[in-house]
Amino acid sequence: MWDSPWTQADFQGKLPAPLRRAADGTFDVQSWVAENGVPLEQFIELRATPNHLMPFVLREMDCAVQVSRCEACTNLPAKEAMACGVPVILANNTGTRDLLDVGNCVALNSQGPVAGRPGQGTDGWGESSVEEIVAALETLYTDTQLRKRISSCGAAWILQHRRTWADHAAALKAHLLQLV
Repeated sequence: MWDSPWTQADFQGKLPAPLRRAADGTFDVQSWVAENGVPLEQFIELRATPNHLMPFVLREMDCAVQVSRCEACTNLPAKEAMACGVPVILANNTGTRDLLDVGNCVALNSQGPVAGRPGQGTDGWGESSVEEIVAALETLYTDTQLRKRISSCGAAWILQHRRTWADHAAALKAHLLQLV
């Protein structure tokens, strides 16, 4: 995410120190982490990875947590993790709500209000509960059968609901052809 062309510098969120760019134009994530009081030994920075290698990276994960509420392509990482058979924890928020189904993920339903800037709508956005995230992580960690069931159900759901890149491209092409 840090190397995304859509990420803007000076991201701060609720942290005391903002994220800034280094002299070479990349984000200085290590300084940001240190300035916000996180010991560097508790942090791993993952640089941009070519798309064709992502399935190998994702398959090494124990689970994926997607709590973003308003960034571009919010649900893509969750869909990719599901497709790779990774159990996913999803915030019941706009941007990911269309992925929530019975048994295909762990839903975070406790969504607190988000205060926006004047004139900025935040309808459908929610702030996930840290306690609920931790509980979901602990559940997946301790319940092997549930983890396996969600993994296989999530991967099957992606195929059943035609959420592959090929299906999206075909749907977009059909839509565009109707417009011509």
